[in-house]
Amino acid sequence: MKKNILIIISILISIVTFSFSQVKNEKVIVTGIISVVGNEPFVYLIIRNEDISYSIVGDMKKTIWNNYQGKKIKVEGIVLERKDIFSSQLKVTKIFKDLYK
Repeated sequence: MKKNILIIISILISIVTFSFSQVKNEKVIVTGIISVVGNEPFVYLIIRNEDISYSIVGDMKKTIWNNYQGKKIKVEGIVLERKDIFSSQLKVTKIFKDLYK
């Protein structure tokens, strides 16, 4: 009986976890600070604000890495993968501006 309850609870947790991973191709506009996090060889470029952090991927990653580290910018992009509340990938399609003066 206890084993069956544990199996049911495990299935419910799995369903909830996978419900977060189903958000794909969501277009967003994000304003935040560009940062590099992690240790070699696992270094990630992120845009972070008070609400959420996105790991930047795609063609514009190199441009952002070279020109905007430590700066606050506004970008438009597509959320490619959201594994959970804290881990998302953003493919940047447009950089609006550098918000620091």
